[in-house]
Amino acid sequence: MLRYIETHGLQQAIEARRRALSEIAKPRLEEYLAHCDKQTLDLVASFQRAMVDDLVAKTLAAARTYDAATLFVTGGVAANNELRQRFEREAAMEGLPVYFPSRPLSTDNAAMIAAAAYPKFLSRQLAPLDFFGRSRDDIGVVSLFCEGWRSYLPAACPWQDSLQRWSSAL
Repeated sequence: MLRYIETHGLQQAIEARRRALSEIAKPRLEEYLAHCDKQTLDLVASFQRAMVDDLVAKTLAAARTYDAATLFVTGGVAANNELRQRFEREAAMEGLPVYFPSRPLSTDNAAMIAAAAYPKFLSRQLAPLDFFGRSRDDIGVVSLFCEGWRSYLPAACPWQDSLQRWSSAL
C-alpha cells in the first residue's frame, strides 16, 4: 500500500486530508468521505477486499484441515461488516456455524491485554527488568487461553466440544 501511495503521488493529498480533518473536533463519517477522493476510496476498498479474501480463505482452509465444528471470529477485525458478511455466507455454504462477539466487544487485542494487565499494575505485580517476551509462543498462549476461559462457558455451550477438541490438540 505504501508503495502504491509513493508511485501514485498521494502523499500531498494525504497530508492535506490529515490537516483538514485535524481541525474538526470529532469528524463524522460524512466529513471523512468529503475529504477523500475516488482514488483514495478505491485504494481503501481494494485493501479491505484483499484482507477479507485472505482471512476468510485461510480460516476456512484451516477449519477444513482441522475438521473444526465451529468458527469464532474475534478481535478488532470482527467488527468489519464485509468480513462478517463473507464469513457468514461462506461458512454457511460449508455447513459451518460462525459466531462473532457484539461490536462493542470486538476490540483490538491490545485493549484485552491492557485490561488483563491493569490489576497487576495496580498491585505492583511487575515483570522483572530482564523479562524477555517471545512473540511466537502461540501454543502456550492459546492453551492458557483455553484453560482460563473454559470455566466461563455454560455447560450447554454449542461450541464447547469444538473448544475442547481444539485445546486438547495443542
